[in-house]
Order: sequence, then structure tokens, then C-alpha cells
Amino acid sequence: LGDPRVAVAWDGALWFAGFTNYGEVHGSQVDASGTVTAASPFTITTGNFYANDATAANGSGRALLGWTHGGPGIPYNIDPFDVFAAEISPAGATAPYPLTISPPAQVFPAVAGDATSGYLVAFQSRSTGSVQVVAQRFAQNGAPLDAQPLVLATGGSTIGGTLDVAFDGAQWLVVW
Repeated sequence: LGDPRVAVAWDGALWFAGFTNYGEVHGSQVDASGTVTAASPFTITTGNFYANDATAANGSGRALLGWTHGGPGIPYNIDPFDVFAAEISPAGATAPYPLTISPPAQVFPAVAGDATSGYLVAFQSRSTGSVQVVAQRFAQNGAPLDAQPLVLATGGSTIGGTLDVAFDGAQWLVVW
């Protein structure tokens, strides 16, 4: 199955695990006793050019799943990668929606936060010879809370791969 990635979150009642496997994104919900719910596993999106780098955040009655996404629906160019998300509730997943749609490539997302304060999504913005670590706040439905991402670092390929975000209820910490 390629290079599957998984991310987990707690929605207040259920555990949610999101799985990416290049062209597919799937989810599964597990109750507090460890029992997989009857509706699980379920497909969030399939048939994509690329879907990987899963990240998840806790929610109030739902969880938020994000991933690096490349097509369909993304115009193919040199770097057709953006960050997509879906809300996961006990009823299942919403349709995937874009958090970022713009060149250069937007990859390696990490998310933390909550429905009240918003979610901070940090990711790498990559172009030929340049990498920026950026972060932007979004509402749980994907609406941006900031006009533009905040640039945290700029460099070349020495800014490594994955990053992570944590939230203590008042402040976010981004590490890379």
C-alpha cells in the first residue's frame, strides 16, 4: 500500500484515526472502550494524484484531519501540492476542502487548536531553492482567520521535512 501515514485525535467522545496512502484518505472512529464504530472505516477521498502527510487535531464534537494533497481539482504544474482538510464528526467526514491553493508547493502540514480558538496549520511552502515554514489560523470549516500565513523561517533545503504544532489553550508552539 505504498507509504501509509496515520494521525489521531479525540473529538470529545470518539477517537479518530485518519490514514493517507498516496492517492487515498480514509478514516476510522473508535470509542473510549477501544471498539471500532459500525460506520468505520470510511473513505474521505480517493483517486488523487497524491495524498499523504496526515495530521489531526482535537475538536469539540468533531476532529479535524489535514493532509498534503495533489489533484484532481488542482491544476497540474511543477508543484501541484496544497493542504486539504476534512471535518470528522460521529456522522462521518465532510467533503475535503482546500486550506491552501497557490504555488509554490504547500507540504508537510501539522495542525493543533480547537473550534473556539481556531486551528493553526503550519506547513512548508517550497519552491525551487527556497523553503519557508509558515503558519496560518483557520476556523474548523476551513475559513482563514488570518489574511496571510505568518512566515516563521526561510531557508534552502536545510529546513528539514516534517514539523509539528501544539496548543495549550492560549498559545501555539511550532517545531521543525
